[in-house]
Amino acid sequence: MTKFSSDFPVSRNRQLKALLRSLEEDLHNARNTEDLVAMVEKAKAFGTPLKFNNRIPYQMAAIFLTLAGAVFFFLHSLDLNPVWALLPLPGAVFFGLWGFLRNTKSHRISADMFKRDILFDNQLVALSQDLAQQTRSLAETFQEFRRGDHAREIKEMFQGNFSGTEHSFTYTYYHFHYVDKRQSGIGSKRTTTYEHYDRYGLLVQFNFARNLSIQSFQRSRKRTSTFRAASNYFNKLYSVKAESEMDAAKFLKPKIVVALEDIHQHFHRPNFEFSSSGELCMSFQNSGLIQIQPTHDLNAPDPFIEELRHFNELTDLKIALEHIHTLMKYSDSNFQTP
Repeated sequence: MTKFSSDFPVSRNRQLKALLRSLEEDLHNARNTEDLVAMVEKAKAFGTPLKFNNRIPYQMAAIFLTLAGAVFFFLHSLDLNPVWALLPLPGAVFFGLWGFLRNTKSHRISADMFKRDILFDNQLVALSQDLAQQTRSLAETFQEFRRGDHAREIKEMFQGNFSGTEHSFTYTYYHFHYVDKRQSGIGSKRTTTYEHYDRYGLLVQFNFARNLSIQSFQRSRKRTSTFRAASNYFNKLYSVKAESEMDAAKFLKPKIVVALEDIHQHFHRPNFEFSSSGELCMSFQNSGLIQIQPTHDLNAPDPFIEELRHFNELTDLKIALEHIHTLMKYSDSNFQTP
């Protein structure tokens, strides 16, 4: 890890800029929680708060504002159009935003550090290569990824492993973003709007069902189903499609029906798709499965270190994974009903 000293013969602003650049490099290379702790110690040795001296940019913003005011009153006194007084305003906005935004950088780095620590705690690995190809490939396999008539993309993916009492499996968590294009009006009054949506989910190899979908949020507003369970409550929540009614009935045993009813209370608009190759895509609207908001940051180094060293369990992710394990358990032909 790069060492940094605040004793360099340069201004504190330049020192701080170099420190933040160094911390970004350290974050990129971090491999465990202790690497993150070393970053906090580096910031602590530099001295907090990690804020730039914005006297010059704020003074420049004030000068441009004063100039705008002077031009306005001058033109007004001559009964001229004061629109020219607006010209200095972009300069005021530029210097004001520059000063404000550069003092948020330490907070952004802190947030990225905490997110990386969450990945370490839960043994998750970011998958960042070929996400565009992943999007296309998943759209060929699952209806879930065919949403969006204008654009669609996988924004991020993480891989992990789950070990349950009966089954262990590798899973991939994803964030899927899609855009629908909407047009309204007639002729010259025709307008186009773009509606942005996000879905999240888990991909798991599931060897106990194929060519089956159990959906509470269908792409089409017309709800169709090839199977109805004995539970009216389940039928209100989900639409089921399978190659045959018998295939659906074999999978939707009473215990699985109850598990699917229960998970609907925890996740918003959950869907379950089983591909022809036995891969499960469990999708939902909930966005915070791998997110925990930190209480502290680099400007409070000691409590921030405590937060980083504390094990941060992703409760909602665990619930989703245990639900998938339950589906596996009750689908396994070796499972015996007590």
